[in-house]
Amino acid sequence: MLYVLIFTQLLAHVIADFYCQTDSFCKAKEERGFFSWQLYAHSAVVFLLAWICSLSVEFWWVALVLAITHLILDGLKAGYKHISGAFFIDQLFHLLVIIVFCYVYYRLEAYVPLYNINSTYLLILLGGLVCMKPANIMIREIFNLYQLQNITPDESNDLPNAGKLIGSIERILAYLFVMLGQYEALGFLIAAKSLLRFRDTDTAKTEYVLVGTLLSFAIAVLVGVGVKCLI
Repeated sequence: MLYVLIFTQLLAHVIADFYCQTDSFCKAKEERGFFSWQLYAHSAVVFLLAWICSLSVEFWWVALVLAITHLILDGLKAGYKHISGAFFIDQLFHLLVIIVFCYVYYRLEAYVPLYNINSTYLLILLGGLVCMKPANIMIREIFNLYQLQNITPDESNDLPNAGKLIGSIERILAYLFVMLGQYEALGFLIAAKSLLRFRDTDTAKTEYVLVGTLLSFAIAVLVGVGVKCLI
């Protein structure tokens, strides 16, 4: 049951850290750190989701510990936000904290959820959620890491946020194709996306989109393969 507990807490983390925050909310936390009310509001959400997703009343104290450590890590992030890869360092620490405290709780108390949870469904849901907004943010951070944001072409004629929506849709489709073992359909999807985008005569834009497309499909495939291996 340890892995079920870990999966529930990873699910709670993904929802709290990526789906329950706006960009302006995150920016306020990063700029003011411990002096931002958004940090404490976010930590309260972390506590509630960690407790609810555990499906265990006794898990409240671990949820509180996770929320406090989350608050500390996010507060400290304001001091090293300009370091390359700060986002990935932050997420790595969050994941390590979740795994460690889930293991501690599992060793100290018998984890008995209010009802049995199918770990397969948990993993599939977790993978699908990772392939959407978290993947968009990961791609953006990789672009920043390699300083590709400075070559972003003029997108004044593009629909606002269309790229994020297209990326999320293509990753979900790619993720589903991997889960279903339909690799031929995955290849067709990649080819169709490439042909559509390479019609653009702007070299910078073509290269920018190509990098984004490769990263997008790579994340979806890796997540899909990882979930299939764990099922």
